[in-house]
Amino acid sequence: MGVPLPAAQVARLSRVDDWLLTSEQLDQISRQVQQLVTEHRRRHPLETGPSVASAVQELKLPDVRLLEAAVRTPLSLRDGRLVLIDASGRMGDLPAAVQRAVDELAADLAEAPFAAPDAGRLNALGLDHRSLAAAHRAGRLLRLADQVVLLPGADQLAVDVLARLEQPFSASEARQALGTSRRVVLPLLERLDRQGHTLRLPDNRRRIRGPQ
Repeated sequence: MGVPLPAAQVARLSRVDDWLLTSEQLDQISRQVQQLVTEHRRRHPLETGPSVASAVQELKLPDVRLLEAAVRTPLSLRDGRLVLIDASGRMGDLPAAVQRAVDELAADLAEAPFAAPDAGRLNALGLDHRSLAAAHRAGRLLRLADQVVLLPGADQLAVDVLARLEQPFSASEARQALGTSRRVVLPLLERLDRQGHTLRLPDNRRRIRGPQ
């Protein structure tokens, strides 16, 4: 026969599946998770955050569900990692040098949204494949292929432009309409195929999905 707990103590208990924790215990785990993510970002600024598995091991938690219950804003679980989310729902800040380079790149692309910078321009800005991947994950760039990046939203803008072409259209016609190169238009069209915006036909031409 158990001993009844005072109502005030019961009110402070939280059930996490098979576990019963006080609010203080859950708060403590939450603070530890925040500290872990902060330290990981300091040591690995181009990574999104520590993996859930490594966090459970580092904090010596007996069950991954305790970690999941302790994740609070501005942290979130994405793709098996603990990530920092900003007010717009994007993953946390980039290192200052990378952000400055991305801002400079954004200024270039504002004038010609489909004129992806070449390798020389990326190198001049100090953007290597790790920096580009981090900027893509953070929602600052849209990475179509290795060293082929545009601004977020360029894919939807491309749909709007291509919808005004006579349907179906070739890759060459798409390239001319977008004012870009073959290096950019091919991975862009493949992305639009995957997103369901375009349908690739047997003759390799495409059309915008929907009534024509």
